[in-house]
Amino acid sequence: MVNNACRIGAAGLILLAGIAWFGPAAADDDWQFDFALYGWLPVIDVELPSGNKSKITRDDIINNLDMAFMGRPRATKNR
Repeated sequence: MVNNACRIGAAGLILLAGIAWFGPAAADDDWQFDFALYGWLPVIDVELPSGNKSKITRDDIINNLDMAFMGRPRATKNR
């Protein structure tokens, strides 16, 4: 449980750092920055031919996740 909270906290810090780094440009600056963060957490149900059933939940995925990041930073000038 604590490990999960640490991972969510770390993800939040990464997101805030991205917002601070790629935040809105100043009014007199021609540069524009944006950042898109992607995520997808499936729930997987499996039934084997022998009749055994198994389920992998979102919590199982997050608890066993070592590290993942998917996003798109973008910087444009005079556009």
